[in-house]
Formats: sequence, C-alpha cells, structure tokens
Amino acid sequence: MLDKPKRRWFQFRLRTLLIVIALLATALGWLGWQLRFIRSRRMAMDETRKWAVETNQMRRALPYWTEVRDPEEIPWYRRALGDATVARVLIINGGGATDDDARRLRELFPEADIWDGR
Repeated sequence: MLDKPKRRWFQFRLRTLLIVIALLATALGWLGWQLRFIRSRRMAMDETRKWAVETNQMRRALPYWTEVRDPEEIPWYRRALGDATVARVLIINGGGATDDDARRLRELFPEADIWDGR
C-alpha cells in the first residue's frame, strides 16, 4: 500500500517576494498620488464655493465652475476614482483672486479653459 504524498505548498524565493512588494508599493504610491491630486481639485472647488456662499456674492465668486458630464478630457482611471472634467474656470474681476490663485488653478485643472477677467 502506497502512502499518500504530502501536499506541497506554493513556494517562492525571497527575491520574488521583494519584487512583488516593490511592484505593489509602486502601484499604491501612484494611486495615492492620484488620490491626493483629486482631493486637491475638490478642495479648491469647495473653498471657492464656500467663499461665494459666505459672502453671498455669487457674481463675484472666484472662480465660476462648469463641470462637464461627458468627461473625455481626463484619463479613465481618474474618472473611476470620482474625478470630473472641468470645462471652464472663470476668474471674475473683484473676486479677490491673486496671481498665485490663478497659477494654482491652472495646475489643478489643466483640461479647463481658464478665463482670467481680472
């Protein structure tokens, strides 16, 4: 009568483990960077909307946002993470925008047409 052979568990080398961990860390780091970028965009939109509501001057708000429901301008993975394409950012004269604010908005919303009416 033959004994049943012992079940062999999956084996891998330490080098394989380190490569898998390095690839996983790279992927998670990239994902974290994308999420931070999306969070920065949302914070910029929320800050300016909050300012407009607090001062009750929607016509002078910095900036005026137009979100597009057919997001073709941003990559698919950012759409999957909940980001939306912004078509236009209108900076109106008297809204209190500085050059740093305009530069920051251009960096955060590269797909948008920035209309600087100051």
